[in-house]
Amino acid sequence: MINFTNYVRENINNDGILFIVDLQKEFSEFIPENMVDAVIKYCNNFHSVYQIWDSNKADKPSYTFPNQKSAIIKKYGTKFSDDLEQTIKQLNEKYPTAKEGDIFEFDDVDSYVVRVKNNHSWFYVPEAMANIFKQLSGKNVILIGGAAGECLEDIYVAMRSKIFNINANYNKDYCYSAKTSNKQKYNQKIQSKII
Repeated sequence: MINFTNYVRENINNDGILFIVDLQKEFSEFIPENMVDAVIKYCNNFHSVYQIWDSNKADKPSYTFPNQKSAIIKKYGTKFSDDLEQTIKQLNEKYPTAKEGDIFEFDDVDSYVVRVKNNHSWFYVPEAMANIFKQLSGKNVILIGGAAGECLEDIYVAMRSKIFNINANYNKDYCYSAKTSNKQKYNQKIQSKII
């Protein structure tokens, strides 16, 4: 299992690229108060900011961040498509010992499913996301947002797969999880300890 351990602070070589995952109003109950404002300031340290947002409960991203190059849509899990669910069933049967990070490409479109070892089991990488990941192959990027151990981890595992080969690292100072809440004030000094 790929652990939530590739953790960095500000000084890492990150090629000036930041990915923000699921920092949106739909998950506000888990996002500490003032964290969005802190992320907005943090974005100014990067020349390229990419937002990946979940369309499960939203029609558009909640925010536009400084230096944002693209907002990439994703869907939670795989249950949004009967065809995808059938593909996942076939992969589970054909590759019962698939390891985290094993990735499979669809024949008809430039999209993928990657094996993850959290409560999602598989993560669907749509074509638009795959194209950006391919452009960034070999780059060092920082991942923030949430939720730790869930969607944030799905993106991390996909990026580090052999197909995309992105050197992704978390900055846990700007991450949230199911353990965090909007009832707590964001504090960069302790955020990494409470996720």
